[in-house]
Amino acid sequence: MPGHGPPIHEAERKIKELIAHRQERERQVLSCLRQGRRTVARLVAEIYPELDQRLLELARSKVQAHLRKLVRENRVAVQARNTP
Repeated sequence: MPGHGPPIHEAERKIKELIAHRQERERQVLSCLRQGRRTVARLVAEIYPELDQRLLELARSKVQAHLRKLVRENRVAVQARNTP
């Protein structure tokens, strides 16, 4: 039983779908980074172009989670901004 929505009767299939979706999102994040989009705001705008503004914070948290994972795996590095 999921935390919301209808019961899942084919759990293995659903888990595979969720993993594939996360992997696709990770590919999108990496692609955006390679294209020079270096802030969470720019990543969110590119990955979720028609996002309902009420979901903006959720989208930010998802992108940040992907970035934390990629940093842990040493696949990307965080660079501090130079602020005056």
